[in-house]
Amino acid sequence: MKYLNPIYRALLDTNQKDLAVKWFNESIDFYHPLAIASLKKLLGLEEQKTYLGQLAEAVAEFVTPDM
Repeated sequence: MKYLNPIYRALLDTNQKDLAVKWFNESIDFYHPLAIASLKKLLGLEEQKTYLGQLAEAVAEFVTPDM
């Protein structure tokens, strides 16, 4: 997450959400489940509310506080 969040946030800040979503979908198989949940939240993508999803969301909020 240390490296992923700044990359995806920079894409969003420069109005390149389509590219961010494309890269996310291409790379999702290589990401840890917590990273996936955090990036889905950052990108505004839907996520099922499973226990792991809720846990990942809580961790994502801790790791990426609102700016």
